[in-house]
Amino acid sequence: EGGDACLPFELRVGGEGGLRLSVGGKPLLLDGSGELNVWRAPTDNDQGSTLRTIALPHAATLAASVWWIRLGLSFLRAVPYLWLRRLIDSGSVSYADAWEADGLPRLSAARRRTRITLADSERVEVRTSADWRAPGGATRARHRRTATVLRSGALLLEDEAEVLPAASRSLPRVGLSFRVAAAAAQHATWCGRGYSCERRLFTPHAVNRHA
Repeated sequence: EGGDACLPFELRVGGEGGLRLSVGGKPLLLDGSGELNVWRAPTDNDQGSTLRTIALPHAATLAASVWWIRLGLSFLRAVPYLWLRRLIDSGSVSYADAWEADGLPRLSAARRRTRITLADSERVEVRTSADWRAPGGATRARHRRTATVLRSGALLLEDEAEVLPAASRSLPRVGLSFRVAAAAAQHATWCGRGYSCERRLFTPHAVNRHA
């Protein structure tokens, strides 16, 4: 009452489940929190590419693309030159197709490593790393983290990610996924552009709050 409050907390860093944090016996971050995330569902724009896509749209948009199919087939019939058809074929891979070819929707963590690099009365520092591999075994990303727990109980995460695509010219996203316990998800405060990044693209970063 009026003094410094002290709540016990439990933090797990590394291993197969990523981060897990509970404070005062109540879960805050659930298993799998803080994992690297380079995937999101593709939009219609991601499923488009160049001239060939006009005639051969991505399967997910076929139902809404009958007009484009007719236009594309008419265009191909009007193109007698083999070199132009090859030019169309050379630019036919959409972003979504390239992401699929790189296996980005199905990456799995491998070669997880964890080590304590500092432990004293003021802080504990834990470093982890993991390779993220496609189903064929190719390494598509490397994720390194330094997690520091301060004496005050504050948790500082410093993350570095290296993405190694083979076919992709762009990335669906690069970020971290957190699984927050429902009881602890009533309020959130973060520093960034907010949840409408496309509308605030040229505004400075700010502290955002959500309740």
